[in-house]
Amino acid sequence: AQVWFRERNTITFHDPLAAATIFDDQICVFKRGFVEVELTSEKSKGMTYWQPGDSDARHEVALEVNSERFFAHYFSVFQ
Repeated sequence: AQVWFRERNTITFHDPLAAATIFDDQICVFKRGFVEVELTSEKSKGMTYWQPGDSDARHEVALEVNSERFFAHYFSVFQ
């Protein structure tokens, strides 16, 4: 963070939900699976595909969010 603040005096928090799940993994329901990003098709380049997998699947995605739990966690920082 020190390197960042040498050039800027503010920080933008782009994904507070992802950060909150680091501290409370009950905020979201996660499922393991496989993620692919289309890189070759000009029409659909960047499109992301997800397929469910078993416990040894490479990726983990959040499928559900407990919004009450998230906002309680998020705003507790400001109290």
